Amino acid sequence: MESFLFMMNTGDQPPLDIECVNKMKATKENKLPFDITIYDNEDQLVTNRHNGRSVKLSPIQIAVYDSIKGSEFTLQEKDFESVTDESEAKETIRKGIDWFKTYYPNIYYILLD
Repeated sequence: MESFLFMMNTGDQPPLDIECVNKMKATKENKLPFDITIYDNEDQLVTNRHNGRSVKLSPIQIAVYDSIKGSEFTLQEKDFESVTDESEAKETIRKGIDWFKTYYPNIYYILLD
């Protein structure tokens, strides 16, 4: 299992180094929240544009994260052709966020909270 270090800002205190497991946890079945297409083959650094914090994501995590963000954009732009499309976008967001909360809570708090 690979791991990485990321910096977490804890308010007025200096950043704290936290070691976080980046790959699937061996103790739980890490079931994907929905069908995904993986375009990346390497880990990538992703930055939360609201808080400026960054974390390195695996290709699977990137695919789920991109699905969440794409669905958020679709809802924001009202870029759907039917009520079904709107419902599917909302479900993708909910399932993706729940997946990160369950398997990668530290990443959830940095990128999606």
